[in-house]
Amino acid sequence: TYLTQQLQNGDSDCSWELTLFWSKLQRRMDPSIESFLERCRQFGQIAKTVPHLFFLLKVIQAEAEDAGLAASIWLCVRALQIQSSSDAEMKTSVCKTIACLLSEDLEVKRACQLTEFLLNPSTEVYNSLEELYLIPDRKYDEENALIPNSLRCELLLALKAHWPFDPEFWDWKTLKRHCLKLLGVEPHEQSDSDQNSHDVSESKLLQELLSEKEPATEQSETDMKTCDTTDQPERIRKAIGTSKRYQRWLQYKFFCLMCQREVIEA
Repeated sequence: TYLTQQLQNGDSDCSWELTLFWSKLQRRMDPSIESFLERCRQFGQIAKTVPHLFFLLKVIQAEAEDAGLAASIWLCVRALQIQSSSDAEMKTSVCKTIACLLSEDLEVKRACQLTEFLLNPSTEVYNSLEELYLIPDRKYDEENALIPNSLRCELLLALKAHWPFDPEFWDWKTLKRHCLKLLGVEPHEQSDSDQNSHDVSESKLLQELLSEKEPATEQSETDMKTCDTTDQPERIRKAIGTSKRYQRWLQYKFFCLMCQREVIEA
């Protein structure tokens, strides 16, 4: 009864000790895991603060372990729906908890990381988000899922409620542009930086290729010169008037008395 009053009033005095004591007493009175989890859901329904939900989640993990995964995710959904004064900090902790509980669900991990970034934009969180989006997409296996599909959908909707935009059909390039704006980095500045680094890399690569080609080019030019001087056969110059063509030409040559000059008979 006292724990119920604390949950309803949002009183945090000795909340963890009281929740832990109740969990041990409940397990001694009723060893059934199902009964314990159902009682935790009932407490989670009336809880007014995120810390109280975290205390319930901790005792579920301690008493039920894997059997309490669905109940733990349900408590996280409730925590995402509660408004609190330290909203961003507490919701960030909830996102990290969900990502740990469903570490094999890439879509949920991306949604948690994006929510964490939107609640508290930072370069570190952005880098982690980029790493997740660079991982190839995985098809969600509903048949072997750890939690019911309805609960998973409810979880994703609770996470998306904290997004100022809906990137469901966006690729990473489009989402990246919006995230960079939140970090105060203009997209064109990032593009110029990437382009400059790309140009520098291409310039270095070109210089390396040219430096490798220069010795080979010089060698090939030397070889060509050598071939020009050594491979070509030497032309033997003959004395004037010794060719066969000139000798045939002399046979038809005579001196014309009327013209007083040498002519060739056609």
